[in-house]
Amino acid sequence: MLTKEELTILYEKFLHNECNEEELQLLVDAMAAASNDENNFVSQLLDKAWNGELTDAEENRPTTRSVVPGITQPEAIQMKRGKNRILRWTGAACAALLVGSGMFMWLKHSEVPVLSEETAQIQLSPEHNKATLLLADGSAISLSNGNDTTIAMQGNVQLLQKNNSIVYKTNSNDGPVFMHNVLTTPPGSQYKLTLPDGSRAWLNAATSIRFPVCFTGASREVEVSGEVYFEIQKNATQPFVVHAGLSRTEVLGTHFDVKAYTGEPSVNVTLIEGAVRFNSGRFQQVLAAGEQAQFDKRSQTGSVQEADLANAMAWTRGEFPLSSPDLESLMREISRWYDVDLEIKTKLPNRQFQGILKRNVSLSGILAALNANGVDAKLEGRKLIVSMK
Repeated sequence: MLTKEELTILYEKFLHNECNEEELQLLVDAMAAASNDENNFVSQLLDKAWNGELTDAEENRPTTRSVVPGITQPEAIQMKRGKNRILRWTGAACAALLVGSGMFMWLKHSEVPVLSEETAQIQLSPEHNKATLLLADGSAISLSNGNDTTIAMQGNVQLLQKNNSIVYKTNSNDGPVFMHNVLTTPPGSQYKLTLPDGSRAWLNAATSIRFPVCFTGASREVEVSGEVYFEIQKNATQPFVVHAGLSRTEVLGTHFDVKAYTGEPSVNVTLIEGAVRFNSGRFQQVLAAGEQAQFDKRSQTGSVQEADLANAMAWTRGEFPLSSPDLESLMREISRWYDVDLEIKTKLPNRQFQGILKRNVSLSGILAALNANGVDAKLEGRKLIVSMK
């Protein structure tokens, strides 16, 4: 059994995202044993955390960096973990830990809601690797997990399904092919695309990208709706241009994310490495690595700020972005992923969560986490209704 001193050190490590899997399991076991016993030391420890009484040496800690793993995720991203703040809720305390493939919750003064049979019928996790490819002749091809194969020819360009992604390969020098394709992901799915020049694009849920099957002319231009992470092949003589709504982002060779959903109040461009030139109306700005440009659609004004890279790129790691204080943005992210309508009944305050929520968790698990943390979230049919308790 861990001593009080060991538990305190372990919990502080958790608050700063420094626990390994073995340490997380030790903390999970300690929390499970605590239950609702107010005299248990773990209960007291959590109370101190929520009251801000634990030592916070965060400002003196070195910045940590981690590499995003996995072939279905952007391999080359290096993320700086954003500052972690303890979430304080009146009347409820919850610590959520993800160990292996499951989610553990420690709750106090609160209970996980019981879902009705009708609601539970649509709580399945989404399929994560689906898309539809619209060819130049108007025919559509449904894509999902499958064997590597040639799926179509566009002139002299071969379209391959390879490692659950689409790859465009020019087979001869017969001349350029002036055709465009459109790749679209449904809610709850992501897909990877290798463009004709070798650049790679990862599409988030409910996203589309329109691109030529062969890049010709003075620039390489694509159109995006939704969210796409790009890793661009360098070509100083043929810059890469992304059109998203009324915005235009120009790069030579870089890694960056474009978020331009129709229902979002702004267009965001987050630069991981390299340099990009962002242009939308009268707002123009060259970004440096680690910066994010935000263009407000309503006011038609823009700003540049230091990016929370871990939060902006959470979707590429199969996670929901919890470190942002914008709770309404998180709700929109959840509604897109689970393909449900969203109704926000009251203004949601700025709140930050501590922990991890994976996108492979069922919607019932998401609702449980929200309700345990002071957010009244319920599903009526296919409508997610959210308000503050």
